[in-house]
Amino acid sequence: MKMTAKKRERMTRVLEALKSRNYIKSYRIEGDDVSSVVTEWVEGQAERAFQELLHNVDAFGIKQSERGWVACLLPKEWRDRLTDTVLARTKESAIRLCGMILNKQK
Repeated sequence: MKMTAKKRERMTRVLEALKSRNYIKSYRIEGDDVSSVVTEWVEGQAERAFQELLHNVDAFGIKQSERGWVACLLPKEWRDRLTDTVLARTKESAIRLCGMILNKQK
């Protein structure tokens, strides 16, 4: 995904928030694409960020609308786990909702 000036500003704000809270040691933005952002995570903090994304709405001291940038910055292993977890939760919620709808129709 190409970063516009506004997206780059948001990304930088998110990176600075992660750095100030000791999730990442350093970062650099090598180009205009989101995939060009290189982060050096503090040991164990990618897992902590993963958990925060799942359980804490006010995580990282950033706006809730900017939390997606944190997901993009996670190492691939943790991005994959996050995607799997979110999809599983969404499926469970959809099944529960369908069950509620079907029970009301009876």
